[in-house]
Amino acid sequence: MIYISSSVKIIYIYKYMNIEIKNNILKLIHYNFIPSDIDILIYSSGKAGGTTLFSTFNNNGYSCLYTHHIHSLKYNIQQRDDYKKEYDIYFNNLNINDLICFYSLNKKVFYVIDTYRNLLERNISEFFQNIVYFFNLNNPIVYKIEDILKLDISILITCFENIYIKNTMIHSETLEEHTRILENNTIFDHNKKYIMCENNNVKYIKIRFNDIKNWNRILSTILEKEIIMFSENLSELKSYNMMYKLFLDKYKIDKNVFYNKYINDKYFQYYNNEEEKIEYNKKWQSKFKE
Repeated sequence: MIYISSSVKIIYIYKYMNIEIKNNILKLIHYNFIPSDIDILIYSSGKAGGTTLFSTFNNNGYSCLYTHHIHSLKYNIQQRDDYKKEYDIYFNNLNINDLICFYSLNKKVFYVIDTYRNLLERNISEFFQNIVYFFNLNNPIVYKIEDILKLDISILITCFENIYIKNTMIHSETLEEHTRILENNTIFDHNKKYIMCENNNVKYIKIRFNDIKNWNRILSTILEKEIIMFSENLSELKSYNMMYKLFLDKYKIDKNVFYNKYINDKYFQYYNNEEEKIEYNKKWQSKFKE
């Protein structure tokens, strides 16, 4: 998914980028597929609060762009009615680092913000967000959302385990791809509730979905101005909310899958302190399959 704020500023001359990449980015700007200038790049996985961050920053005077990865950016642009196949060439060899370089030049500071959400909860939320797609994947009968929500919850649980889990990409955390903070033994600050890594004028910031109720305080500290939160894309406002809650109540997970895939995940181990790990373990132990 891609979100582009309406704020448009001057296009500056960028001297240090690969000329072909720079020209391709300028072409995408020319056709109004990406903004000419932004203050913040929200580069995070889906269902981890990215839409809320986009709405929040946009309503607090920042221009920003939100996407999950470069392929998501390209895909969503390609869905526009004014997109032509010939424009594909502008994505040749383009990656997120190129966009960061382009937008950060001529700025005193540029922010790249990512969020971490415990993978199991994010998986379930993402499954419901895209339930029509996953339920109809390889299904000879096409179901609409209203048809799916009438099905027994056990059918959705089976779909989650046998279709969603097997057809989702390998889990990755975008901040780590650019800063290698885990390899550098950087410690997540559980008091401040964020981590910041700086590279020249670019500040890479990671916050946690678990702390979303305190994001206004956390972001105000980071940006050094008062930030008022604007929540968006909330599951409780979706048509599937009742089924989503029922799923959380009825879903039971294989013990080995829980520990091997979720508890032993290096990002879970990194972003949760010992007390949180113990509480999380207790929470799910009662939901193990017999």
